[in-house]
Amino acid sequence: MPRPASGPDGEPRPLPLIGEWDEALSPGGTVTGEHGVGLLQKRGLAAETGPGVLALHRAVKTALDPAGIFDPGKIFT
Repeated sequence: MPRPASGPDGEPRPLPLIGEWDEALSPGGTVTGEHGVGLLQKRGLAAETGPGVLALHRAVKTALDPAGIFDPGKIFT
């Protein structure tokens, strides 16, 4: 279930608990939804895909962006 980054008062919301990722992933769901991986889903992506897939993503990112100028400090850095 997606969570807004901030509450109705504009204050940042806490990051989702790992158990919530488990609830989404256990029936075959995903943490990414239809818009890709955001910073709040970064931890859940590791649980969903595993280290081999993350390594592949990082390798592709490095091959396409060797200088690291596209979205520095984000998902695959």
